[in-house]
Amino acid sequence: MKFNNIYIVALIITLFVGCKESQVIEEIIKSSISLEDYTLTETMSIEGYYLEIYTSKGEFQTGNNVLYFKVNKVGAEDLGSVDNMVIKPVMNMMKMNHSCPVYGLSEVGGGIYSVSIAFQMSGNDCCKWSLTIDLDIDGETKTFSKEIIVLQAEKQNITTFVANETSYIMFLVEPSAPVKGVNDINIGLFKMENMMSFAVVEDYTMTLDPQMPSMAHGSPNNENPVFDIETGLYKGVLNMTMSGYWVLNMTLTNTEDNLVKGELLTDEVNQSSLFFEIEF
Repeated sequence: MKFNNIYIVALIITLFVGCKESQVIEEIIKSSISLEDYTLTETMSIEGYYLEIYTSKGEFQTGNNVLYFKVNKVGAEDLGSVDNMVIKPVMNMMKMNHSCPVYGLSEVGGGIYSVSIAFQMSGNDCCKWSLTIDLDIDGETKTFSKEIIVLQAEKQNITTFVANETSYIMFLVEPSAPVKGVNDINIGLFKMENMMSFAVVEDYTMTLDPQMPSMAHGSPNNENPVFDIETGLYKGVLNMTMSGYWVLNMTLTNTEDNLVKGELLTDEVNQSSLFFEIEF
């Protein structure tokens, strides 16, 4: 009996220590994002609190943007609990306003939050984007809001189109840093519910045909993007056999097997009307 009791106690201690180690490892992984790896892009402040937004490029562009941000309180190390965060980008036009797809809001560790925003158009003198972030700090609602500059990306990384009275937004998420050879390709597909709300479109069928126009060839071993329920994105494999300018020709088919947008390449069709561009 003594042996059995000792064995049980030892087992409990082992499980407890293992569990604690797993928690520590999980926290280390969760806190692996460092804002030092990104560029301060925008700041907002209100009532003794300030919010800093970081991006990889130090600017907002059309297409997919990953934002990292942290809220701080002036003169205090402990911010308190942060809850009920809502991200609201709005394009303020002369006769109408609209938003854009926002997804993937999460805490990545150390009080740092991440969110992805897909801007479908750039700003100009008469049409400007604003970004509002609502959140609760210790139960009190704070609203950070500011006009932001969204620049036009050099290559087509986002497209909007209407099919069967539905407005779609489709955009390239990865590769954000393309390399020669095999790349993961992630694509976002949303539909407009109203001017301020966009929903993920699930289980459509995509085809991918990358071509290098200057060399008049494509590439082998690509895998068509398919919907991934965990991320809400379409994931596949993109193979670019050499560096340079590539056109990613796409087709999109709905769940009823009806073509929504794009064309397969033939001797008569050398580029789809649904495409993205990459140059590296």
